[in-house]
Amino acid sequence: MEKSSLVSKGKEKAPMKSASSVRPSITAKPTISTTPKSTLAKPAPRSLTSKPAPPKISSSSSSSTHKPSISKPAASPSRPPQKLTAKVFDKNKQADLFTVTKKHKTSFGVVYSNGGIPCRVNHGSVKHTVQWDIPVYTLEYDPLIVTCAEGLLETEHPYVFLSRLAFKEMVEAPSSEMKIIPLLGKISLHIRNALRAPEKDTFIAGLEALEQLSLAVGPALNPHLSSLLVPINKKIQDKSVSPIVNKVLQVLDQSGGPTALPIIKSKVPLYSTA
Repeated sequence: MEKSSLVSKGKEKAPMKSASSVRPSITAKPTISTTPKSTLAKPAPRSLTSKPAPPKISSSSSSSTHKPSISKPAASPSRPPQKLTAKVFDKNKQADLFTVTKKHKTSFGVVYSNGGIPCRVNHGSVKHTVQWDIPVYTLEYDPLIVTCAEGLLETEHPYVFLSRLAFKEMVEAPSSEMKIIPLLGKISLHIRNALRAPEKDTFIAGLEALEQLSLAVGPALNPHLSSLLVPINKKIQDKSVSPIVNKVLQVLDQSGGPTALPIIKSKVPLYSTA
């Protein structure tokens, strides 16, 4: 009894500890701050803009002083535009086709201006040709080929080009021999006039026409050779045309048969078959 009373007295005297001292309070735990991480005292990350940005080239400066020199490969020097005329055209003056009262050099220019020549120049990018309205082999040669032969004297284009090339294509057309032979007297007269012309270009055109005619009709041309060879003999020693003169004489010799050589030798003594 006495001990229990002492114990009870001792308990009464002992101060009672608070609940907070016996067990740690929940509120005593360190609170987790809701402050964003960005506000924490951490070393600031390296800024992406810490490097100096390359200088921007404005459109105005790039077009004036800062234009790159390797933007485009250097362009090759452009060629001058090609002329629409062929080489034969460039030697001769352009005719005024719109002058009503123009005086033509030959009847070829008159007939062509009036639409009597059934062909025209076909301007190509490289080479010019004659474009016929109807096939050449169906043409009436009388008087068309005679008119083209007279046109060999023309010195203005398109008459120069048309007369010479039209004559060539008519002579070389199929079955042209029988159409040409009845007209040889008239054709030879105009070729002789071309051979007597003072212009070198016209003389060469006459030689080429004579060569084409000889290849087409052969010995039928022999009766007309004498009058054709006289103007040729005057140019046989001209070095600027002697090569083509000798070439044409050889064609006359070979195409004309055995009777052609004596005629050639009588009019052109310097001609040699060797």
